[in-house]
Amino acid sequence: MTILIPVGRLWSVKVLPRSSPLLTRLLSTNSNRRVSASEPGRTVSARPQCSSAAPPTLFQQKELSEGAKKRKEAAERTELKKQALLSGAPKALPDNAWRVFFVERGPKKGEALDKSGSRTKATALEYRTISAEERERLNHTANENKGQNEAAYKEWVQSHTPLQIKQANHARDLLRQDGKKNGKKASYPHIKDERLVKLPHNQFSLFLKDRFESGDLKGLSIAEAGRAVAREWKDLSPAEKRAYNERFAADRSRYQEEYKTVYGIDPPSFNSSSASASP
Repeated sequence: MTILIPVGRLWSVKVLPRSSPLLTRLLSTNSNRRVSASEPGRTVSARPQCSSAAPPTLFQQKELSEGAKKRKEAAERTELKKQALLSGAPKALPDNAWRVFFVERGPKKGEALDKSGSRTKATALEYRTISAEERERLNHTANENKGQNEAAYKEWVQSHTPLQIKQANHARDLLRQDGKKNGKKASYPHIKDERLVKLPHNQFSLFLKDRFESGDLKGLSIAEAGRAVAREWKDLSPAEKRAYNERFAADRSRYQEEYKTVYGIDPPSFNSSSASASP
């Protein structure tokens, strides 16, 4: 092998055999030398650099926690809306004469909406002057629409299980509370389903129902009647209250049995306060 060997300031050309100890030493030294970044085909690993970013301040940490809290609340609100079954319900047809008349006289498909309200006022004036025959026709159409609305709504409700309807109503309660807390007026009415299990009435509620059905409280305001029934309840003897305790126990058993049958899960337990009926 031909190599260049430095001799002082000059270079000397030497031809060395492959078995030469000098050649072996030179090759070993060359392979162990420090790699330069300028050599082609060679890479130099970069030294890890320490991050110069300062840790977040307490104010920044608070902002991050507030943002995470808002994102969590938004995700929970989205999940509640899904559980509340807010979408998918059939759109109701006009179910009274005025609504039928307004829809018939309203803007047709492709027409611009009446933002000024002039068309609504003109339609209202026209509605006041319709004939008896026209009003009868409108009432007939409204009654037909009402029947179709009830049938479509019932079909939609029964496409879900009673447990889903129960959970949807609970989700609507939570959404209503959330809107009230945030100052928003949002209406989330309960889904009406005759399959839902009715809650049991406690002893005082049963007594209150009996007193209103007796007719003795006729003519009294709700507040006056409530105070009168509360006094009467406190004056009942233990023997008289025992009858209402038995009625409550029977109604509670009915509720627990129906709950498990209809919803397919165990009913909630009743604590001792539910058995006491003091108003």
